[in-house]
Amino acid sequence: MPISQGRLITCLILSAISASTWADTVLVNTTADITADDASCSIREAVSYVKQKNIKKIANAAEVAVINSTLVPIKNELPKKQLELSQEQSKAASEQNKVLIASLTQEIDGDTGLKKQISDIENKITAKQTELSAYRAKGINGCFSLSSEDDDTVKLRNTLITYELKDAINITANIKITSENAETVTLIKAAGSHPLFIIDDGVDNNADNNPITPLTYITATFSDINFLGCNIDFCAMNGGIFYNKEYLTIKNSNISGGRASSFGGAIYNFSNALFSADQLQVQNSFATDGAAVYSENTSAFITNSLFTNNTATNTQGIVTFANKTPILIDSNIPSIISSTFSSNTGTAISARSTVILKNLTVVLNTNGLNFNNESPLLYNSIIANNTQKDCINFGVIPNDSGTYVAHNVYQTGCELNPILAAIETNNPHHVKLSLTEKIIADTDVNGKDTEGKCALPPAKGLLCPLANNGGLTQTHKPRLLVSYKTIAESPIVNQGAPTSILTCPSTDQRAMLRTICDLGAVELQGLISASQGRDITYGQKATFDLLGSNGVIGDGELLPADQCEPLFGTITGGYKDGCVRLLHPPTKGFVEFDNINHQVKYTATLDDFHGFDKFTYGITTTISRFSDAENNQSVAVNVKVVSEPNNSLSDKSLDTGATSILSLIMLSLLMVWRRTR
Repeated sequence: MPISQGRLITCLILSAISASTWADTVLVNTTADITADDASCSIREAVSYVKQKNIKKIANAAEVAVINSTLVPIKNELPKKQLELSQEQSKAASEQNKVLIASLTQEIDGDTGLKKQISDIENKITAKQTELSAYRAKGINGCFSLSSEDDDTVKLRNTLITYELKDAINITANIKITSENAETVTLIKAAGSHPLFIIDDGVDNNADNNPITPLTYITATFSDINFLGCNIDFCAMNGGIFYNKEYLTIKNSNISGGRASSFGGAIYNFSNALFSADQLQVQNSFATDGAAVYSENTSAFITNSLFTNNTATNTQGIVTFANKTPILIDSNIPSIISSTFSSNTGTAISARSTVILKNLTVVLNTNGLNFNNESPLLYNSIIANNTQKDCINFGVIPNDSGTYVAHNVYQTGCELNPILAAIETNNPHHVKLSLTEKIIADTDVNGKDTEGKCALPPAKGLLCPLANNGGLTQTHKPRLLVSYKTIAESPIVNQGAPTSILTCPSTDQRAMLRTICDLGAVELQGLISASQGRDITYGQKATFDLLGSNGVIGDGELLPADQCEPLFGTITGGYKDGCVRLLHPPTKGFVEFDNINHQVKYTATLDDFHGFDKFTYGITTTISRFSDAENNQSVAVNVKVVSEPNNSLSDKSLDTGATSILSLIMLSLLMVWRRTR
């Protein structure tokens, strides 16, 4: 059946658009919101340029399609005429035959022949493509195509750092907005009481009540950007930073200061809209409900994120799902995974059924989880030390073969109340901790570089205070207490579910590899060895930290000195914290251990020593002490010191050990310490 002209043109338009996507990278080179010249490109102008370029692209494609529609029948006619000519040329020559051959030749190769017509039409198509290319190169209001990409991308120049918006920017087409270089994150802030972005193409995603498909949405992706809301009064009624009616994704970003008078202090996810986040931090945001995220439907997918110091009134949710209608992405059930909710005023998560909550750390909030009397889906999580209750409106577990709640620890309100024994069997290791169990350890106020760090052992507490423990967001690091005789005594470490849908994600909130699986957002990491290095000038000492960002203990803590003798026997002068001892001495100097500042100090024997020296010391942590004989319950630290004349080098660190530790954690993770002795 022949294709109608209208359908043919439609197909050709789609073909033209898909054949040349013309997706662009546009560089924002001014912090001004609106510029009066054609040299500066603001965020708003970059978004507008992408929109106008796409309108031009569609119009151009439509024109090309119309031209193409005239080309198709001519291209179809040409081989027919060429075949007819070939057949005539193969016949015996005759006067009639010669006339027909001449006529066919003229139809094919003449000044107005088929080949010339095809060439003219193809030239018109090329001209249209050149026209679009020239449009993209010239741009609008100083914004133009920097390069062609798979997606339209707006990049914020890192050297400018802070971009201020006078009003919300409307996103109406597919776009990515990101910092030019992820190493230096830029800031977008509100200049007044308004949200930053409204994502809406003006088309109802479900006007005819048909099932939602990904093709319905435009997509807006933001990455490697910090967002600061109005922070005073209210930025909006709903959605203090983002008001989303499409498919919004935020990665590697921080949101602060969003304020909504009703819902969604930072993010409001409209009915049938989709929201996903990874490595997101939301803090200091406020709303009546959904202080961080308010989703009309159960349609949010959050991983590896932190929510802290947000406020919802009347103990409403920090992240709220307003009703239980699930909207899937790639057949995945909506979920919050490997994330931390800490020190929020309100209920951390107000969730309906069909939301998977897995490997969460939910502590120090007014309430932990509100299941709205629906059946929970809660796995591998720590819900404890919340002011009122850890769980409220905990739903009844169905009497079937499903696993709804498993491998969690809590203190109040999360009881299963099983009617049948099968419920406990299908929902294992849901453990209630004593109310006297200390959940958050005290903060060390005496050590070096210990802001937010744990007080040194034997301090109690299953988790360290919120601190920078690696990754893009702060976390509560789990602890192995000195009082434990085996790792199995920990209610957190190695207690995660081993199989099926409950299995831990491959990485934790810090993007570090998981192994056996710890409860909560953080997987405790152990070390087999580490390295440190330093350049010094004549007469200087090389000092190496055991603790802090330049330390070598990984996620462990220094084993108290009084715990060392049972492990390693008696030594002259006694032990220092961490059982620190010299394993291989230097040849050009000597080493001292400072137990007050927890440092290792190297001094060259000769004041004018020129060259390098090496030594190795051992250190034992609350993690390594559980290792088997393979590493003798300690971490070996290899040190290299380079000494040069005063006019040769300035004092600088070659390898502080932090990088080496991270590399070992990420690449090898020889988790010998996991084995119970």
